[in-house]
Amino acid sequence: MDPKIIVDQVEARALWQDLLRNAVVVSPFDDFDFLDGLAALYGWSVKTVVWGHRLGVRFVERSRIGIRDIVVPPFVPFSSVLLSSEVPLDERLNTLNLAFHPLSGLPDSRLISLHPTLGRIGVLSPTGYSFREKATFEVPTGSKEEVLSRLSESTARKYKKSHDQYDFRAGEIESVFIADMVKQAYDKHSKRFSLPTGALGVFCDGLTQRQFATSVGAYNRDSGALEAGIVLLMNEDTAWYWLAGSQPGPAMTVLLVDTLVHLKTLGRSSMDLMGANTPGITEFKRRFGGDLVNYPHLHKSTFLTALLSSSASYFRKLT
Repeated sequence: MDPKIIVDQVEARALWQDLLRNAVVVSPFDDFDFLDGLAALYGWSVKTVVWGHRLGVRFVERSRIGIRDIVVPPFVPFSSVLLSSEVPLDERLNTLNLAFHPLSGLPDSRLISLHPTLGRIGVLSPTGYSFREKATFEVPTGSKEEVLSRLSESTARKYKKSHDQYDFRAGEIESVFIADMVKQAYDKHSKRFSLPTGALGVFCDGLTQRQFATSVGAYNRDSGALEAGIVLLMNEDTAWYWLAGSQPGPAMTVLLVDTLVHLKTLGRSSMDLMGANTPGITEFKRRFGGDLVNYPHLHKSTFLTALLSSSASYFRKLT
């Protein structure tokens, strides 16, 4: 089956909506406007490619000094890949492999990350790609008693000791304040945060206006200050811990517990904690009692993109 790059945005949106209705799995990261808007913040473009009604991929294309590659944007765990549920089970792996084939008009250098459900279809080994398994935690929502019963002992003690210090609020937090705390965390660890927090906050506020996202926060009862905040992306069943920041202290622990309880009242059964790929983050998220879920991360470099990445890494170490 030959791929087709859809240039016309109206046609691309219509075809994508058709694929969304019949896809094996869909997440908020497959939303047409979400991906376009996030890519635009970085000055990148999105190319929609379809293989009939069987498979669709929205590739995010980055250009650095004229060298192009396909990337998974920051704040996104999975590439936007839709596999039709009408594809027979014994044909799904081969169909999914089409996303990794060379495509005229798109760069060969690609990073493609798949939703865990797609990763479980079978072992992917496309030619020229390196494979890395990444992980996230999926945590059940529940009543206060249910959530507390799943916590590690130290986390449960911290929550019980500190929760009276904070007021939980939902849906009324200006996202720019959360973005500011995210940037502070990047700065603390000497990581580059390449977006203006104001622009990211405006983007987040647009998502909440669409009811595509909601925000939650923990406010210090004495000072009234926001000490932890999360912008959650949601579908009918799951919430994603998408953009999160906090001040030092117990605020984020308190907020996560209260958020899991709040999500239960909204009809969501689980929260994806969005990544567990460094020891410190993995240990923090493990304490909330979720299941560790793996997903495939596949990367193919060309000589030029590998050279550019090495050079960029070298100069970052000098600054």
